[in-house]
Amino acid sequence: MALDFTGKDASRATGSEKDPGAGIQLLDTTEHYDVTDIEWDLSGRYLTSRASAWRHTLKNGYTIWDFRRQELTKQVLDRFKQFLWRPRPRTLLSKEQQREIHKRLREHSKQFDEEDAVEESTVSAELIAARRWLIEEWNAWRAKLRREIKEEKGKREKERGVAQEKIEQGVCG
Repeated sequence: MALDFTGKDASRATGSEKDPGAGIQLLDTTEHYDVTDIEWDLSGRYLTSRASAWRHTLKNGYTIWDFRRQELTKQVLDRFKQFLWRPRPRTLLSKEQQREIHKRLREHSKQFDEEDAVEESTVSAELIAARRWLIEEWNAWRAKLRREIKEEKGKREKERGVAQEKIEQGVCG
């Protein structure tokens, strides 16, 4: 039930300038019984599908989906009629503060990218150390088994040698 709007380039992408729906693509389908309304929230991150009591009386309620097409919540409500997204509050920043943030966004982005890289390298180093430890444990276990097998093989050869000598002494003696 997710739609993808290609925006301003819809006419170029589909070759049709007259059809306003030409830029809409079906990405996924899902089922919501007797759905009456579908609406995105203002951020574009969430979608709601609703079954309203204005149209029918069975299984009224709403479902909220995220932009990755995952169902977040489903509410079946008797006599459900209306769903409204909570309005987004106005920003507390002045226009000048907003411009300043926009100017320094790349600078902050670089800082956060560096922090992410450091964290990733730390995680990678920890992962590499854990893998090395596991490999060392595995190699130690294999070496131990090889020693035990070699010792057991030596014991068997000695036992066979003694048994062979007894056989030869019994036959020859």
